[in-house]
Order: sequence, then C-alpha cells, then structure tokens
Amino acid sequence: MTHPASLARDPTDSDPRHFGPPSRANVPGCCRVLALDGGGTKGFQTLGVLQEIEATVGVPLGEHFHLIYGTSTGACTGAFLALGARVEHIVAFYRQHIPPVLQERTPAAKSAALQEFCRTAFGTQDFSAFCTHVGIVCTDWRREKPVVLKTGSSRPGLGCTIARAVRASCSAYPVFEASWIHLDGLGTRELVDGSYCANNPVLFAIAEAIGGLAQPQASLKVISIGVGTYPAPVYHGLRGLLHLLKGVSVLQKTFGINTESMEQLRQDLFPAVAAVRIDDHFGQHGVAVDFIESDVRKFDLLFQCGQSSFARHEKALRLMLA
Repeated sequence: MTHPASLARDPTDSDPRHFGPPSRANVPGCCRVLALDGGGTKGFQTLGVLQEIEATVGVPLGEHFHLIYGTSTGACTGAFLALGARVEHIVAFYRQHIPPVLQERTPAAKSAALQEFCRTAFGTQDFSAFCTHVGIVCTDWRREKPVVLKTGSSRPGLGCTIARAVRASCSAYPVFEASWIHLDGLGTRELVDGSYCANNPVLFAIAEAIGGLAQPQASLKVISIGVGTYPAPVYHGLRGLLHLLKGVSVLQKTFGINTESMEQLRQDLFPAVAAVRIDDHFGQHGVAVDFIESDVRKFDLLFQCGQSSFARHEKALRLMLA
C-alpha cells in the first residue's frame, strides 16, 4: 500500500521558515491553526473529524493550515498531514500498522515496534520535508519540562528526524520506554509522551502563531480536536491485572485532567482568539476503549464517532474554515 509519508512534497519546493504553505494563496489577515490531542488509538476519532474537514476544504490539510501542532497520536497524524498526506491514507496505514505495536506485551517490545512503525511511516525525513509549520510536543522526563520540536527553530526539529520526534511524543511511559535523543543545543535528552505536559497542545500552538510566526491574535483561526471521552473497558483475569500494573487507567486520568486544564487556560488567556474545540463524550458501551486498544473494529467505531462530532460542530467549523 502507499504510505502517507510518500505523498510528501519535495522539501526543496518550500522554505518552512516563511509564513504560510506556498501551495495555497494566503488569505490576508488569516492564520489557520490546527491542534491535535494525544490519546493513543482513540485518535481514530480525530481522523473521523479530519476526514470531514478535508472534504469541506477540498485540499490536503497540510495545504490548508499554516500551523499544525500535535501531541502523541496527534503528533503522528499532524506530521502525516504536514507532509501532504490525505486522511484516507493515514487511516489505512494506521489500521494496518498500529495493532502489531499495541499487541506486544512488554514496554521494550512495544517500544521496538513503535520505532519500526515510525521508521516505516517517515523514513529518514527531517523537518525540512514539511510543507507547513509544525510543532511536536514531547516531555523531558528527567527535567520535568516540555520540549517542542518545531519547524520554527534555528535548526528545524533541533536536528531530529520526524520519525524520532514522533516516537518520542508517542512514548507513553511506562507502557512504552522513554526515547533517548540528541537535540542540537540541548544535548542528549530522555523524552517521553508529550501528554504529560500538554495532551492538548493548543496553548503551544497559539503561542507559536503569535510569537514564532508573528501573527496578531485577531488573525488566528484555531481548530482544536480531542479524541473524545468513552466508557472505560472492563478487563477480567490476567488481562485486567496487566492493565492495573501498567497504570493504563491512571495515565488516562492524568492525561484527561491535563487536556481539560489546557482548554480552560486557552479560554482564560486567549478569549479574543477565534477557536472551535471538538472533544465530545460518547457513552455507548460498544465504544468502551482505552488508549492502547488494538481491535480494528473499535478503530472503525471511533472513526464514525469522529464523523458524528463533525456533524455536531459543522456550523462552527464551516465558519472557521471559510
């Protein structure tokens, strides 16, 4: 099958340090920002929303948005979009390649599988391959602070490849092992999932648009997409014990609180910034999931939930996308 990353433009076609994707005429006074939450395989819900947004704007989303920020799964999806991929290709790639990662039993095996997933997806491309501005949120585990790998740095991505950046942002410790990465100007850092500091990366995205891209708040049009909330699955026997020992439910609770905190801060700090937030609740028993769900049938249900979310917010989204 065609890998989404193979659809990327030649990096020599554009200089990501300049504002705005060169493939689309910029709208005067408008800076379009997309922020994608983390959430493991619950990110299929995000893809359902993105599929409808792509159909609405009629072009790959990397051509529509001036800035794409993502955390964890959102970082992976955002990277694909910023390389020019269509949503349908991302969905097909995930359906094939995510289950083998999450079906591994140990953190070491999961991490090795995640590394191979990222290599297959992005190869050796670096941040110069992106067709629009990008930020990938990670957490420096030892220093307990965020590390954002972005196109706007003096050296894009601090010299990190896209594959290594995405792997770090997706490494939900202790379910996965941390990633040791050398970053230009920072040395070697122990990076883990960006969800520890900003599962919802919208504040980082707005800050980059205002500070890094020098855009006034009045010009911003922000779409922030979560993964939705669902009933927790009930596990019995050995599988239930393994989930308890891995701390999956505690991690989900921690990331969920973080998500809501970031959204509340956005509303308090940037009330003048035009934004639509999508993060709906789905209470049906049939979509009881956690972030390490590996059942492809659940992936499809989550995708449908995302399409339902788009329908709920369609009026506000169409105004933001115009």
